[in-house]
Amino acid sequence: ADMVGKKRIFVLGIALFLLGSALCGLAPTVYWLIGFRVLQSIGAAMMIALGTAILTETWPAYERGTALGFAAGFISLGIVFGPAVGGLILNYLSWRWIFYVNVPVGLIAFVLSLIFLPPMQPAGRRERFDFAGAVTMGIGLLAF
Repeated sequence: ADMVGKKRIFVLGIALFLLGSALCGLAPTVYWLIGFRVLQSIGAAMMIALGTAILTETWPAYERGTALGFAAGFISLGIVFGPAVGGLILNYLSWRWIFYVNVPVGLIAFVLSLIFLPPMQPAGRRERFDFAGAVTMGIGLLAF
């Protein structure tokens, strides 16, 4: 994200999560569902990894604690109410709607991020991507 800009990666993460969610709902087999969940997870990882970094960069120091507190509060609300809402969705609709419900929320987040997040320029000096390090880390993560 420091090489291409935090906003760009964050918005791409929303798009991947949104696409993955829609495709999960449309998945014809469990194998497709697993593949689409991987896509959804990549997008989620991009958003989660940059959420705190974007908050700390966009809020002034004297309001940063409040912003991070609100973010943590909303995450907690999702953890508390998510299972109950998911149960209601499964009870009255189908499992596919667990994924479809992300689509309108994702579209709103995508548009609001494009409009309201300020441009975040990459760090001062351009560094080359460490391909060998990324492959090594990927192998290590997959091994465990």
